[in-house]
Amino acid sequence: MTVHIVDPGGVFVRGHHLPLDRLLVDAAEARGHAARVYWHRDVRRDALALLDGTPAFSVSPYRFLHEHDRDPVAPLDVAGRHGRRFRDELAEHVTPALAPGDTVVVHTITTALLPGLLLWFREGGVAGVTLRLVLRYAADGFTTGATAGMAAAVARYAFEALAPADGLHLFADTPALAGHYETLSGRAVAVLPPPVAFVDDAGTAAAPTAPPVVGYLGGTRPDKGADILPDGLARLVERRPDVEVLAHMPGLRGDPPWPDTVLARTRLVRDPLDPAAFQRLMGGASLILLPYAPDAFAWRTSHILAEALGNARPVVTTPGTWMADELVRYGPVPGAVMADYSGGALADAAAGLLDTLPAALDAAARAAPHARERHDGDRIAARLVGVDG
Repeated sequence: MTVHIVDPGGVFVRGHHLPLDRLLVDAAEARGHAARVYWHRDVRRDALALLDGTPAFSVSPYRFLHEHDRDPVAPLDVAGRHGRRFRDELAEHVTPALAPGDTVVVHTITTALLPGLLLWFREGGVAGVTLRLVLRYAADGFTTGATAGMAAAVARYAFEALAPADGLHLFADTPALAGHYETLSGRAVAVLPPPVAFVDDAGTAAAPTAPPVVGYLGGTRPDKGADILPDGLARLVERRPDVEVLAHMPGLRGDPPWPDTVLARTRLVRDPLDPAAFQRLMGGASLILLPYAPDAFAWRTSHILAEALGNARPVVTTPGTWMADELVRYGPVPGAVMADYSGGALADAAAGLLDTLPAALDAAARAAPHARERHDGDRIAARLVGVDG
């Protein structure tokens, strides 16, 4: 059997795409199966240097992010134009390599490409091939207002009219997201938490305490708290003048739009990092800030949360999110949940953890082995590619 990993969003070293592709390949090969990865045609050379793959696709699962505000029927337009192109590129690059008994894994898909994917699989013409589809975003993710309703309708139609009767397996990484897609698809959706390839030595380094270091890692976006972070960090530095900031913002040109008082205390890392280097960088922080927007992360997961907990670093995050729900799985809680989504609440929660840092680090150390078991990359990846039997 060959496992074909279809990742049209795979472009950069940063983000979840490359680490998850690597985990899926390793899980298949460790169990005696071949694996092939198909990426976006703009995949960066540094990503290809870390994991060999075929540049194949001209379309991205994140297309709604750029076109959702055009008009209420934009999802129908995007799914039509880009879905057809995705179907054709799958037929060009993946279909010739398929054989009976093979598995196709698509681990990041949105409504922009879902109809094209399901139509390709139904009409692919290769018997005995299974499709394992990991649903990471709500059907109306990256849409707003009336556009959201159309996106959900497109996804429902795709499952009802285009999905094959057999050979399709659905996964999601949160129970809420699984329920969302069970309603839309009329099919069972298995729940698996985000997998992580933990680095053995990343969590063993002693967390800095004098001065304490707060980490904001993985790049900044509006849905990752970019609007409240400048105020929150300014308030935190005012309350705790000893604090330092570790910021990982790959590809950023210039400085982040933070007050000078914060920038003066910031170590900025701009290089893209492979998963091992990223976790080792995380080891240089006392705690990790995840001030993500609740409306975006109520159903979405964060690999950075899993990496932080698995590497014994306490976390500050926002209420009403998957991250907040995850923290209460562990006792004592390895972090703090902000009172609301604001800069002031971010500063309060971070300062509170810093004021009791030894206890916070102890709680994180107790949680770490349980987090590593929960997010064990090899076990979850083997399940996703169907080689866990």
